[in-house]
Amino acid sequence: MLNTKLCKHSVRTLVTTPNIRFVGHGTTPNNDDDHRKTMTTDPGAQRRTTPAAVTAIAGGLAGLTSRFVIAPLDVIKIRLQLQTRPGTTYRGAIHAGKTIVAQEGLTALWKGNIPAELLYVSYSMVQFVAYREAHVLLEKAEVPPSYRSFLAGATAGTCASLITYPLDLLRTRFAAQGSSKVCTLV
Repeated sequence: MLNTKLCKHSVRTLVTTPNIRFVGHGTTPNNDDDHRKTMTTDPGAQRRTTPAAVTAIAGGLAGLTSRFVIAPLDVIKIRLQLQTRPGTTYRGAIHAGKTIVAQEGLTALWKGNIPAELLYVSYSMVQFVAYREAHVLLEKAEVPPSYRSFLAGATAGTCASLITYPLDLLRTRFAAQGSSKVCTLV
């Protein structure tokens, strides 16, 4: 039979059993005697102590994964946008996907993906780190919490866009090319 004790601290809950201990959000268990020391009401504590490299790696992995999954849809979207007249080559997104695979092979749906991966990985890395740093700086400057997230997000998006824009141009050029090469890296 399990002996369960619930202790409520703010909105966090600590559950202890004889040999198993589960601790709520933002905490680290040390031992049963000092569990109150680990309970924190400071939501920025973890942000300030997480190294920038860890934040960058998390951003990079997020960008890598999202880009790989969305690449075929992006290629189809760009091909549809580049049509001069509606109905000339592709009648819609599904028809475009089938036509691209039939004429150029399955890998054509990931055409231009290497520069796009570089774009998304670098964009996400810059965005995650810039957000973290901006948020910490705004917290030190005692900017009201209601404005912090907005300002940090705007700063992060601006920094990431400025740094990664050249890769976006390459991504669009490679995705736009059909069988013939529009742009090559020499």
